[in-house]
Amino acid sequence: MTSFEKETGKAYTQRQLKNRWDALKKGWKAWKKLKGEDTDTGLEWNPIKRTIDASDDWWESRLKVVPEAQKFRTSGIDPEFEGKLDQMFIGIVAIGDKAWAPSSRTLCSDFFEDVNNEIPKENEEENVMSIVKNSSGDESDDEREKKKILQRMECFNRLFFVVSFFLQLYYEKYILKQPCMDSKQSGDTWIREILDGHESRCMINFRMFKIVFTSLLRVLETRYNLQTSRNISSSEMLGISLYILGTGAKVSQCRERFQRSGSSISRYFAIVLEKVSRMAINLIAPEDFFLAQFPNKYDCISAIDGTHIAAILPPNKQIPYIGRKGIPTQNVRAVCDFNMCFTFVMAGWEGSAHDTRIFLDAIRDPKYKFLHPPNG
Repeated sequence: MTSFEKETGKAYTQRQLKNRWDALKKGWKAWKKLKGEDTDTGLEWNPIKRTIDASDDWWESRLKVVPEAQKFRTSGIDPEFEGKLDQMFIGIVAIGDKAWAPSSRTLCSDFFEDVNNEIPKENEEENVMSIVKNSSGDESDDEREKKKILQRMECFNRLFFVVSFFLQLYYEKYILKQPCMDSKQSGDTWIREILDGHESRCMINFRMFKIVFTSLLRVLETRYNLQTSRNISSSEMLGISLYILGTGAKVSQCRERFQRSGSSISRYFAIVLEKVSRMAINLIAPEDFFLAQFPNKYDCISAIDGTHIAAILPPNKQIPYIGRKGIPTQNVRAVCDFNMCFTFVMAGWEGSAHDTRIFLDAIRDPKYKFLHPPNG
């Protein structure tokens, strides 16, 4: 507050600053939602109209989805100011750009990106350059020369570390050639052992009974083209995915469990996830006979509720996902009919997003094809 007053010469109370922050955040969210996925389809800023240069049909369709953006039809957020708002809010405000529902009948490509094995960063030693940068007073020629020398030394140390690391990788891969995954029990052998063993072992590792595992495998093979390849069986691919989802195992743990490389684990997981997502598109939908009967038999069509599911994210992306649970989560909406079958699911919203906001997004945006009660 004191620093703001010194910089601007304006004295505001904490409540005034918070109200202004909230108003800017609300307007920024509505502006981003209004533009949506159309930012790459030729929409341009019109400096004369002071808003987006778009047709009346575009405005009518988008304002049905984002009615709170009505004011932007006559006065939008110019690109320069939008860039400043992006710096303020991107990465800390929930915007729902990763939201997906099977009823949209499309696959979200972000689901199927390979998970890269990141090299854990070591705790860096205290950088002597920070002392120089934070020192006060004018610098003499000698001090500037020392600063340049320290900068060169720091650059050399980083370069030496990187070169040493890659030399070690090259040596281990092409010269030493010591096999890593050399256990006698392969992943496929372990899967067969589980399916031939006690029922509880399958439940512990895959969170389903053996008959459910084999039925799911058969459906994915016959209807969604999950195929056994030269290097891996379809049952092992499904086992890898269920093991990760059921136990929360990391890629490094799956490498040891299934005796495969991290890139292979990620690739097979993405393959199965795509097949299951296609299956969800066909399964998570209202039954035709129910749609024909509910207007006469019930005064409602289904029940809706939400739940928070823990999410694992890099530290720099966690903030908008941390809500009332205190940990990064997804806020997932789900609808079920009177037979307790799911008819609609929306996943991907950040955990800090309010339930009402997610519900309004689902019923307003036509791409989700949310089932509405009949008129009257």
